[in-house]
Amino acid sequence: MVPRAEPIPRPRHAWMRLVLGQSALVIVGLGLVSLSPPAQGSMLLVPLHGGSGAIVDAAIGSGARLLGPGPLPGSVVVSGRRSRIMPAVVAAGALVTLGSTPTCGPDTRGSGKTLA
Repeated sequence: MVPRAEPIPRPRHAWMRLVLGQSALVIVGLGLVSLSPPAQGSMLLVPLHGGSGAIVDAAIGSGARLLGPGPLPGSVVVSGRRSRIMPAVVAAGALVTLGSTPTCGPDTRGSGKTLA
């Protein structure tokens, strides 16, 4: 007579931890995608250290148009092409995110408003 092998005990609710981990990854991924800057349009430039002077200079030098101040201290909203703006402002020490109307205030394109 061959002894029966007993099943390997599994931790209780192991599947729950797996589902929660996968859900967290999906939520974080969607959050990152929703904040990624568009190929062309308005973008929020957030300085990671110091003021926004170098960032504004880098953005303008890359062909960006200033739309106004951003909702965070030192941040600015610009409009332009991501492929031209992003390398310069990241090198200047900025985080580039989506600059949509809900996060950056009313759309001022064409209104003649400039940064003071």
